[in-house]
Amino acid sequence: MEEKKKTFNVQVKEQLKNAKIDKSCCKKAFEYGKNVFGNMEFTFIDKDNIKCPACAQTFLRGVFLSNGNVNSPDKGHHLEIDLKTRVEADELSAFLAENGFDVKTSKRRNKSIVYFKDGDTIFGFLSFIGAQKSAFEFLETIIEKQVRNDCNRKSNFDTANIKKSTNAGVKHVKAIKYLVENKIIDSMSDKLRYTAALKLENPSLTLSELAEIHDPPITKSCVNHRLEKIVEKYENTAAKKTK
Repeated sequence: MEEKKKTFNVQVKEQLKNAKIDKSCCKKAFEYGKNVFGNMEFTFIDKDNIKCPACAQTFLRGVFLSNGNVNSPDKGHHLEIDLKTRVEADELSAFLAENGFDVKTSKRRNKSIVYFKDGDTIFGFLSFIGAQKSAFEFLETIIEKQVRNDCNRKSNFDTANIKKSTNAGVKHVKAIKYLVENKIIDSMSDKLRYTAALKLENPSLTLSELAEIHDPPITKSCVNHRLEKIVEKYENTAAKKTK
């Protein structure tokens, strides 16, 4: 009998369970996140359990493992964290905002829900809490949808171009994240850093859309040139590390 395929949500949670945590303070933050909500005496998130920036990531990892769910990217953009009370939802929303995530809240039956509907935000959150592999799978799907929609609007549906554009978008984000995480981006020019930041914040935008949100706006070819310079830096640096 064929084994049933794991859902995207199950895949994400398996990655998070297997993600390595090195620092003892982060391990404590992770356990705190798994157990903090659901306690009838809950009043606030105790920041004494979150000692460093990495603790915030593992804390939210624990929260998501215990209380979160995410849709498969091909079924729409929705990630939610189910909580018992409005107090819990307000506290978690404030903590997420402190870490750069804009969320919404709602009431469902006897639960309070904190949720994301924006694909780029979901990608960023999954990456932040340690599910990078699933985050890039999610990103690849939303970029492919965006390219497919663009092609449909122009009546120029081309599967090869869709795949090419999708792969390029994922490659750009992967290169930028590597350079940021290894602090290499700090040594690059202001223009490259600016374009990299915009791409990381808006991973599903096309080159033309990314060009338009620059201040001042630049051309599509200029954006492409900058991103290719970033990928070149990433490839050269990664190659040296493997030698």
